[in-house]
Amino acid sequence: SVLVATTVGAVAGPNLLAPADMLASASGLPGLVGPYLGAAVGFAAAAGVLVVGLGVGRTHPGPTPGVRNTASGHTGAPLGLHGLAGLAVLSVANLVMVAVMTMAPVHLHHVGVGLGVIGLVVSVHIAGMFAPSPVSGWLTDRVGAAPVATGAGAILIVACALAATGAASSVLLAVALVLLGFGWNLALVSGSVLLTAGVPALDRPRREGWGEVGMGSAAAGGGAASGVVVAAGGYPALAAAAAAAAALLLPAAWHGVGRRSHGQPAQGQV
Repeated sequence: SVLVATTVGAVAGPNLLAPADMLASASGLPGLVGPYLGAAVGFAAAAGVLVVGLGVGRTHPGPTPGVRNTASGHTGAPLGLHGLAGLAVLSVANLVMVAVMTMAPVHLHHVGVGLGVIGLVVSVHIAGMFAPSPVSGWLTDRVGAAPVATGAGAILIVACALAATGAASSVLLAVALVLLGFGWNLALVSGSVLLTAGVPALDRPRREGWGEVGMGSAAAGGGAASGVVVAAGGYPALAAAAAAAAALLLPAAWHGVGRRSHGQPAQGQV
C-alpha cells in the first residue's frame, strides 16, 4: 500500500508542472518557481501527517522488536556471491535509470517540448518504475531472481538504444522511458532478492542498507555525469553510454545463478 501511494503521488506530481507554472506567472513570479512552491507545500503537508498521525518525533522507550542489537559487535553475514550480484544489479540499474532520466526533461525542453508534455513523459516513466511491481515479484518467484535480472538488463539496453535513436521524438522518448522504468523495476525486485537470499531476517536490514548505499552512490554518479556527457556529445551519446553500462547487468546477474536465486520470495527493498 505504501508503494501504491508513492506511485500515485509520483505519477500525478509531474502533471502539475504546467498549472504550477501558470499560477506562479499569474502571481508575478517566474514560472518555474511554481513547481518548487508546490513541492514545498506537499512536503510540508506530508511532514504534518507524519507528526500528527504517526507520532513521529515522540519518544518510544525500549528496544524495537526484531531489530538486532549491534552493540554486541555482530556485523552480519558476508555478502557472498549472491549478495555481490544483487548489489551490482541494484547499483548498475539505478545508475542507468538516473543518468538517462535526469537529462530527459532538459533535452525535451531544448527541442521545444512544453512543460505539459514533459510532465506527462515523466509521469509515464514513473508509472513504469513502480506499477509493474506485482508482475516483477511474480516473475522473480516463478523463474528466479537471476533470470529476471538478466531480462532487466536486456530491457534497459533496448530502452537506452531507443532513447538514443528516437531522442528527437517525444513519443519515442516516452516509450523508451517507460521501458527504462520497467527494466529498473525488474532489476530492483530481482536484485533485492539476490541481495537478501538465504539471509536471516534479522540480518536483512543490514543487507538492504548496503543496497541503499549502492543505489544512492550510483544515482549520484549517474546524475552528476549525465550533464557532462550531454554537454559534450548530446542526449543520444548519453543514452548510448547508458546502454553500454546496462550491458554490465548481464554478467552480474548470471553471477547470481544458483540454488538460492530460485524459489525465494520477492522480499528486500520493495
